[in-house]
Amino acid sequence: MTGLALARTPAWWLSWGAIARGALLPVTIAIAAQFLTDHQGGPALLYALLLGMVLNFLHEQPHIQQACLHCGSRGLRIGVALLGARITWAQCAELGLHTFALLVLCVVSTILVSVVIGRWLRTPVADAVVAGAAVAICGASAALAVADALTPRRVQPALVLLVVVTVTCLSTSAMILYPAMLHAMQLGGVQAGVFLGASVHDVAQVVGAGYHMGAAEGDVASVTKMMRVALLVPAVLLIAWFFRERAAQVTAGSAPRPWFLVGFAALVVMNSAGLFSPAVKAGLITASQFFILVAMAAMGLRTSLKQLFDAGWKLPTLLLLDTLFIGAQALIGVHLMW
Repeated sequence: MTGLALARTPAWWLSWGAIARGALLPVTIAIAAQFLTDHQGGPALLYALLLGMVLNFLHEQPHIQQACLHCGSRGLRIGVALLGARITWAQCAELGLHTFALLVLCVVSTILVSVVIGRWLRTPVADAVVAGAAVAICGASAALAVADALTPRRVQPALVLLVVVTVTCLSTSAMILYPAMLHAMQLGGVQAGVFLGASVHDVAQVVGAGYHMGAAEGDVASVTKMMRVALLVPAVLLIAWFFRERAAQVTAGSAPRPWFLVGFAALVVMNSAGLFSPAVKAGLITASQFFILVAMAAMGLRTSLKQLFDAGWKLPTLLLLDTLFIGAQALIGVHLMW
């Protein structure tokens, strides 16, 4: 009977059941990371990443691979969308158009500089564009979206993996180093938040660095980062048009659909209107932090130290130089504008 019942079970149900079992691993890592933070101090996001990297050998199992893929993408987007529950339009208005102009300048110039440095390092233009977009916009998500727009014929999957691994490590390093640098420079408040939102690659690390400095810095960093993430869709469209690769498909609607931005904006509107009670707002914020922590654990499980040691030096060097460039540009920008 068991075999007959299993045979009659829909394939999609078996697939999602396997993913649910695999998701227990990043969820457990996230709980352990939060436990370490609560009892020993330190950043929970970093603990989740390191614990995930230690258990990377478990990622070889297919159901864990699928679970990490879903937790690292959909889970992160849910967490980002829920961040809207702690932000209002008044905070966005306080940042002003000059912040948006700074973000556009950082994104465009970083991608262009990445191409220039890539030519100096004799890196293919398409590879340099993927690296530049990952640093300029939103890390791994931007790398995957831009590589998809350029098609695998131009960008090999192995290169995308190396970009994702390297940019995650650089972004995590920035999450640790930038708050200390800002404290040493006596920068805080809006200046610190805008700098973090404009220079750190991945959303999770921006949130971690911002709220590590304080609630005000975290809110400003989150809003700034979301304004930067919103530039992903026009960037993908322009890059696809420039390379004349799948331009018709992208224009027709295969471009990334950032539904989490819609959810983020909806929660901001509801929060601005005062529709959330304190208990509901606290619950949404807690859920957001947990989803982002699970996503970080999944990123750690997908990251192998051996891949970093076996990879060549050109692409990591390019990503490092891009990171230093956008960091310097963001720092100059916040000094000039505030």
